[in-house]
Amino acid sequence: MRKTVIAVRGVSDSGKSTSIRLAYDELKKDATVINPGEPARERPKGPPEVKGAILEIDGVLVGFASPGDKAEILRPYLEDLKTKGCTVIVCATHTWGGTVTLVESLQPEFVVDWTDKASPQVNHADGNRKTADVIIEKVRRAVVNAQLIEV
Repeated sequence: MRKTVIAVRGVSDSGKSTSIRLAYDELKKDATVINPGEPARERPKGPPEVKGAILEIDGVLVGFASPGDKAEILRPYLEDLKTKGCTVIVCATHTWGGTVTLVESLQPEFVVDWTDKASPQVNHADGNRKTADVIIEKVRRAVVNAQLIEV
């Protein structure tokens, strides 16, 4: 079974968590919610983070962890999603440092598929939607790849 981490990397306030939330909300429409995750804190900008949520999409568990500013915050979510059997994990990281190193440490068990989130654009909402669409496509592809290898 091919396991994949889709890591959305970018600087603070570039819209990583917002893009992940948009992708999660869209994917949830055609999935079974296995775990809604922890209640998310209200943020001054954007929708609440996705903290440890798990969806079942076509028989594959997909986990979400959008708080990616510090490795010590992201680590427990990644460990929990792995323990709960997620084959695909979507998470946020900074562009370098502890969160990137943490995600890279998941190799070779997981293939890491990096998605760069540009710094805030002129139309921030449009940039977040475009990144969410990229995440959705990558999740769907990772689910298919996990299914193909299982057969």
